[in-house]
Amino acid sequence: MKSDTRQSLPVLAYHGSDKRFTKFEHTYCWGFHFGNVEVARHVASSSGGFVRGFHLSFRNLVRLPDLCEWLYDDVVAALRQTKVIDRKTVGLWQNSGHMVDLAHELAVRGFDGVVYRNDYEGSASDSFIAFSNQQIHPVTPWQRWDKA
Repeated sequence: MKSDTRQSLPVLAYHGSDKRFTKFEHTYCWGFHFGNVEVARHVASSSGGFVRGFHLSFRNLVRLPDLCEWLYDDVVAALRQTKVIDRKTVGLWQNSGHMVDLAHELAVRGFDGVVYRNDYEGSASDSFIAFSNQQIHPVTPWQRWDKA
């Protein structure tokens, strides 16, 4: 099982969005994506949006490959490949198909986020998925970022 522990050291990362907001809220996704400032600007520039810096708090991250779109079946396959889950566990999730259920199951196994080498947006550097808004602490104001 691959894990990447970053205890008590906050990670400085950035989020790009098409709007400003004060709280990250779960909708249909399993977590909130963050990367370096270049990645956040790339995401924001596709929508004429905004970039903000955050400190992220993690205790135990699971390292996965960059799945680009992070679709349910692809995430399950990656978790099996990294031996975080097994065939029996996948069978229990078969009828779910919900990313939020994946985050919950990973939390039960002691993981509170994902780290991956972001190969699709910006430079190939680590990006993160935080499962809870309690892990996310703003450190900069939102800044407008338009396409260059």
